[in-house]
Amino acid sequence: MQQEIPMLGTKETALLRDDYPSIEYLEAGNTASWLQERQDQLLVRAKDERNGMNLAKFITLATAATGAVCYATSPLAPIGAVVAGVGYLWSIVQDLNNTHQFAPIPFIRGGFFEFLSAMGDSVARDEYNACKNELADLMLHLEPMSKYELGATRKSEIGV
Repeated sequence: MQQEIPMLGTKETALLRDDYPSIEYLEAGNTASWLQERQDQLLVRAKDERNGMNLAKFITLATAATGAVCYATSPLAPIGAVVAGVGYLWSIVQDLNNTHQFAPIPFIRGGFFEFLSAMGDSVARDEYNACKNELADLMLHLEPMSKYELGATRKSEIGV
C-alpha cells in the first residue's frame, strides 16, 4: 500500500500557489509552457496596474476640475475639488515612486518633458514614438521581485 505524501499548506502558501501557474506543468516536464504562462500572468498584472494608475489619475483630475468649475452651484464643490486634488497629487507621487517617471497626464507614459518637446514637431514625435518600449514600460509597474522574475522568464525565452 502506497502512502500519500501530505500537503503542507497554509493560508499564505495557498495564496502563493494561486498566484503561479499550475505545478503540474512542471511535474510533467512542460517547463517552457509554464514559463510562458507565468510571463503572460506578469504582463497582465503590469497592464492592470498601469491601467489602474491611469484611471486613478483621470478620475481624481476630472473630479478636481469639476469641483473647481462648479464652485458657484454648491458650497461643497471647492471641498471636493481640494480632496480630489490631494488624491491626484497622491496618485502622481505613487506613480513616481513605482516607475521613477514623472507622468502627470493620465494615459501618457514616459518622460513628461520629452513628451511635451516631441509634440510640437512631427519628426521629433516620430522619434519619440519609435523609442518607446512597451515591455520596458510595463515592467516599471511591477513589484521589484516580479520585475526580476519577468526578466528571468524573458531571458529563458531568448535562450540566454
